[in-house]
Amino acid sequence: MALSLKWIAAAAVGVIVLPAAAADGCKVILCLAGPWRSIPECVPDVRRALRHGIPHCDQATDGNNTTYHSWASATDCPPQYTVWQYDLYGNRTAVGCNAAGVVNVIQAGVPYVRVWWFPDGETTSTWYSAAARLQYGPFMDPRYDSDYFAWQATQPLPGTVPSGSDQ
Repeated sequence: MALSLKWIAAAAVGVIVLPAAAADGCKVILCLAGPWRSIPECVPDVRRALRHGIPHCDQATDGNNTTYHSWASATDCPPQYTVWQYDLYGNRTAVGCNAAGVVNVIQAGVPYVRVWWFPDGETTSTWYSAAARLQYGPFMDPRYDSDYFAWQATQPLPGTVPSGSDQ
């Protein structure tokens, strides 16, 4: 009986320390950096990561090319996802971000793709550099651009007080 418990404990420890988690984290980050919705192998892993957290990937950097993720904040949030607070004079201050986090992909030292992910565990929105737009073409996720243009159309003219405080 004690021998079988030792084997079970050893098997459990072996499962815990296997490097598969790191590989899965790298796969998720690579999938998010591309058109993940159109890659069947990516969809389940990305959806799981969006619900439970983006896993870490130690291999996501090699000098000039880096991929990292961080929590979203009011200071680095795109305007269409920023939560704004207005004063009586129409001046606004960023107070939060509707996105939960962002995965940044840097190539040759410059931003290549930024994938914003949201707390619902399903939604992402991708900003593409000019080089990424050329590479991904019709596979690009249009959400970032369409959200930006929709947000821009709702913005008050300078000097006017907005009707709501969450624009």
